[in-house]
Amino acid sequence: MGIDDLRQRILAILDEEDIEGLRALGAPADEYEAEAELLCQLIEAKTESRNECPITEQELCSGVRQVWDRMFGPFSKEDLHQREPGFKKIASKLSAFLPPTKT
Repeated sequence: MGIDDLRQRILAILDEEDIEGLRALGAPADEYEAEAELLCQLIEAKTESRNECPITEQELCSGVRQVWDRMFGPFSKEDLHQREPGFKKIASKLSAFLPPTKT
């Protein structure tokens, strides 16, 4: 999968989940583009550092949480906890189109 394809898939997932509700409020189509780019970089960095071994769903969830806190936070523990189901959904959807983790 190419980098542009990966970025577009990530953006589509972020738009679909819309954790902050910004797209539902009429935010532009590129609202989550910066977050998609950061997640794309995270996935590529983790994969490269492991000789192509894919990033785990747990690592994806942690990465989404970190990106969200950086871009929309800082959040309190309670605010992060409220968003956790969204982070997990995004991680699960990302994991579904990445190559399986080698065990």
